[in-house]
Amino acid sequence: RRLLVLEYDGALAPHASLPRLAQPSPTLVSALRALCADSRNTVYVLSGRRRDDLDEWLSRDQLPRLGLVAEAGYWVRRAPSPLTQKDSGTSLATSLLGHPSDTSLEVESPEKDDEEEVSGDWEPPRRAVDLTWRDEVTPILESFTRRTPGSALETTDARLCWYFRDADPDFGIQQAKNLQLHLEVVVEHRPVRVVMSSLKKSVVVQPARVSPGRALRGAIP
Repeated sequence: RRLLVLEYDGALAPHASLPRLAQPSPTLVSALRALCADSRNTVYVLSGRRRDDLDEWLSRDQLPRLGLVAEAGYWVRRAPSPLTQKDSGTSLATSLLGHPSDTSLEVESPEKDDEEEVSGDWEPPRRAVDLTWRDEVTPILESFTRRTPGSALETTDARLCWYFRDADPDFGIQQAKNLQLHLEVVVEHRPVRVVMSSLKKSVVVQPARVSPGRALRGAIP
């Protein structure tokens, strides 16, 4: 059996400031359908995009066996066929995603029967996530958006993403660095990560304990 984990943003689809510019092509949807049609495969697509966008683009109706991780790990739509290695007693999550001692992937293990039906609904993290920082951070990002022509702010349930891809290259990167420094001071004692990517042309603020690895370990027995 195989566990296939695919990155959406920048791999399956190009990096884009606006969600409508990141929609999958018909060719991509057909390729995912073919992968999911093989009963030996369990396929997950990881993305920082909102779950509503992923539901629209990669719906359960057209891809019923596809698992999704949205907002970089905050929401999970589980694939319907869990993978286990019954001969060794070791789960594929541990074999392929790493040992539970790896704190970058650590997550509270779900408690369920082996024969449990997997719901098509989206599941949030099993542990409470502090999102109170958003009220303080959002106005800062809005201010930088107003002062940086061509930039865009995307808000999701758990993340705030500021894109400068369409801004003046030199001014955009300078603003991104200034924004990162400003935010790191504001959230210094909060359970939050600030990540600036020159490749993705973005500054992302998200909960520190939310990640795709933790989400996958919780979804795959």
